[in-house]
Amino acid sequence: SHLKLRAKTIGIQKIDANAAGGLITFTDKPQIDPMRIIQLMQRHPDQYQFAGQDRLRYKIAADNAGERIAALQGVLSALDGDPASNAG
Repeated sequence: SHLKLRAKTIGIQKIDANAAGGLITFTDKPQIDPMRIIQLMQRHPDQYQFAGQDRLRYKIAADNAGERIAALQGVLSALDGDPASNAG
């Protein structure tokens, strides 16, 4: 799918999503500016938290698959800095 390809391109190894948010596991060398992640966590400390060295937890409520996909698209856009690709 488009989301899997996009995630792989920016260096995401695995995504676990559920109704409360999700957990993103990065590859050893993700193609994401570390400052972007830090700024994201500083701006939204209630939504984004590190969960170990290579994982980022996000908390965005999404009751169904469509909402989870939309939430994940938003997270990926925030990480890779490409708002145009948010349209999916």
